[in-house]
Amino acid sequence: MASETKTPADNILIVDHDEEQRGLLVDGLGKDGFVVEVAKDGLTALQTARAKRPAAVIVGKLVSDMRGEYVVRELKTNRHTAPIPVIIMSGAPRGGPRVGAVWPGADVYISKFFHVGEVAAKLRGLLRLQEERATVPLIAGPLKLNRFHGEVHLDGKRLDLTLTEYNLLALLIEKRGRLVTREVLLRDIWGYSRRTNSRTADIHVHRVRVKLGKHAHMLETVHGGGYRLRVEPEI
Repeated sequence: MASETKTPADNILIVDHDEEQRGLLVDGLGKDGFVVEVAKDGLTALQTARAKRPAAVIVGKLVSDMRGEYVVRELKTNRHTAPIPVIIMSGAPRGGPRVGAVWPGADVYISKFFHVGEVAAKLRGLLRLQEERATVPLIAGPLKLNRFHGEVHLDGKRLDLTLTEYNLLALLIEKRGRLVTREVLLRDIWGYSRRTNSRTADIHVHRVRVKLGKHAHMLETVHGGGYRLRVEPEI
């Protein structure tokens, strides 16, 4: 009888400088049914993620050749790896684990003093979310967002977006009419950790409006506040 083949959803990539922590995760997650691969440095992790598209990546704060934040940023700004959920493993930031502020692009935070069962549970939750995203697009008027495939369709046609334009529009679609400040855009999409006068967000919003064509009015500027996507109820 042929041995059972693991599905791609079981494959997890771990990158961390702490050999003991890596070993605990490999043993514990392996017993929980995951197929675990280890990368000992950030460059190897990025190359492996692009080549093998793991179901999720666990990133430690420190790796041998670069900081974990940089690994996360590179994963989330590459078209092929951006949909992959990322769990960060670090000491708790002051004031609590504010993932988006400390590690832009990361999906889930776990303390470096983790329990393997907690990690496995969070992985299962992330993988279920990925399944939902793969099968249930998010619709906002004439826009349809498929996060898993990294696509936005407008009036049934796929928009030709750069990765940054896609990330910006996807965030606004997910907020469904709620205000997104310029500071949040600069933090979550470009990774700026401090207040800045950069007009980067404004420039990219303009480019997205151009690609929305006759629907450009949906992307509203709230003066002194930020941006929001107006969902038209009549559509």
